Amino acid sequence: MGIGTNSTEQKLGEIVSPVVEELGYSLWGLECTGRGHSSVVRVFIDSNPPGGSISIADVTRVSRQVSMLFDLEEPIQGSYSLEVSSPGIERRLFTLPQCEKYLGEQIELRLKLPQEGRRAFKGRLAQVGGALGTLTLEENGEHTSFHFEDIRRMYLVWQGEARRDLSAGDAT
Repeated sequence: MGIGTNSTEQKLGEIVSPVVEELGYSLWGLECTGRGHSSVVRVFIDSNPPGGSISIADVTRVSRQVSMLFDLEEPIQGSYSLEVSSPGIERRLFTLPQCEKYLGEQIELRLKLPQEGRRAFKGRLAQVGGALGTLTLEENGEHTSFHFEDIRRMYLVWQGEARRDLSAGDAT
């Protein structure tokens, strides 16, 4: 699925994505945390095409369908909590194509292992892509590149009114 995705999340994403798409939404991302009785499955949905809004009714509709699917398929051992939501303003970025939409925006990322003695970086997303799946951040005029597979988590940083309103339809 993308950044920080483990095999359980990959499996759940393959099960959940068709249901979400059938309901008219897109699966933005999925994360599964905890184990046993404290497992939490978070499903992030976006409008299809992206850029629209997600209402509480949309979230409820997807939650009911995914819950029924999990009851039938039983993809998770033991008890769990299911949370369905929109990605929000400070959305977590899961894939390189998602990152490409936010070129020039402020992001915050955390690496799996330290690079240059640090795990946390925050800056302007200057470049995405390449054959090796890299992205480059600009922090205080310095450019640092990262391999996509080395990133544990990455989020968009809210810039207030100065930030482009991508939900208004100017995303491509």
